[in-house]
Amino acid sequence: MYRRRYRRSELTYRVRDGRVDLEQLYKMYYSLRPGLREPRDIERREFAFQYFGSDTYHRHLSFSSMSEVLDYMVENPPRQAYYSVALYELPEARSMEEKGWIGSDLFFDIDVDHLPGCDGVLPNTECLLKGLEMAYRVVDLAKRDFGAEAGYVYFTGHRGFHIVVECSGCFTLGREERREIAQYIAAQGLDFNIIFPLEPPKGYQPALPSEEEPGWRGWIARQLGGGATGSLKSLGKDWMDQLYDAVRKTAVEIDHQVTQDPSRLLRIEGSLNGKTSLLAVGVSRDWRPDYRYLSPFKGEVTARCHSDIPSDDYYGFKGGFREGEEVSLPAEMALVFESKGLCKIIGGEIVVRAYTGWGSL
Repeated sequence: MYRRRYRRSELTYRVRDGRVDLEQLYKMYYSLRPGLREPRDIERREFAFQYFGSDTYHRHLSFSSMSEVLDYMVENPPRQAYYSVALYELPEARSMEEKGWIGSDLFFDIDVDHLPGCDGVLPNTECLLKGLEMAYRVVDLAKRDFGAEAGYVYFTGHRGFHIVVECSGCFTLGREERREIAQYIAAQGLDFNIIFPLEPPKGYQPALPSEEEPGWRGWIARQLGGGATGSLKSLGKDWMDQLYDAVRKTAVEIDHQVTQDPSRLLRIEGSLNGKTSLLAVGVSRDWRPDYRYLSPFKGEVTARCHSDIPSDDYYGFKGGFREGEEVSLPAEMALVFESKGLCKIIGGEIVVRAYTGWGSL
C-alpha cells in the first residue's frame, strides 16, 4: 500500500481500486512522528479520541509525554484527537469527582459559519480571516480586562478557531464565573444605563469615554477614535447609534457552552481534523490560510465530484466543480473534498509528510 522514502520523513500512498483509505493515511502520518505540540503539564491532562467508523469519543486517557501519545495514535489512528483544558490529579479516572479537578485554562471557540455569507459547506478564505480577527480580539479583551498573561489562537483545521488563555486569576473559576466571562466577551446583556448615565441629572451631560478607562467604556472609546472630547451628544444626533456600533465592532460571538465548561476538550496542535484532513495549527495575527501548509499530504490525484462546489477561495485554493465532473486536483484539496463527502478520489499517488512548516505559520 505504501513505501518508505527519505528516512521516513515521507511515505507514498498509491490509490488502488478507485478508493482512498483515510484511516490508513492518518496512520501513516502519525507513524512519521510529526512534531505535535505538547501541552504544558501533559501528565495532568485528559486525552480523548474519536476513531474512524464511530461517533463516540474514547476518553479518560492519560500520557506522560507526546511520544507516548504518538505511540498510541499509530496503533489507534484517530479521526479526531483532543486533550483537556483542565488539569486533574487523576486524569484517567472515569468520573469528575475521582479525577480531582485542579483548574482549567480559559477556552473560547469561534466558528465562522454564523457570519453573513459564511454558511457554506466549506468556509472561504475571507470568512476565515474574519474569524481570525475575532479570535485575536478575544485575546486582547482577555489580556486587558481579565489580566491574562498569554493567549494562543489555533486554527481548528475546518471552519473555526480555538483560543486558549492562560490567566492565573481565572484558573480555578467555576462554570458560573466562566459563563459571565463569555457574556462579557459577547457584550451579552450590556446595559448602557450603567456604563453611560443616559438620563443624567438636570444640567449634566455624560462625558465621552477615554481609551484609558477600564471595561467597555475603554473599548467603545477605541472604536470612536479615542481622541474625542466633550459630551456624548457632541457626537451628533446619532450618538446612540455610534455607541451601539462601537460595541458591535468589538464584541465577539463565541460558543458560550464551550467557555463555561471547565472540562472541555481542545484539538492537539499538529493533529488531523477528520472533517477536512487538514491540520490544527497555531496561527499569528497575520496568518493566511494555505492548503499547501495546512495538509501533510501532497501530490496530484484524480477525483470525481458528488456535489456542486461553488467557485471560491478555499484555504487558498481557488476553484469550483460541478456534480459528476472528473478533475485533477492537488492531493491536499482532494482530501478536503473527500473528507467532506463532496468528491471521491479515484486515482493517483499521495505523499505523506511528517512536517509541512506549520509551526512557522
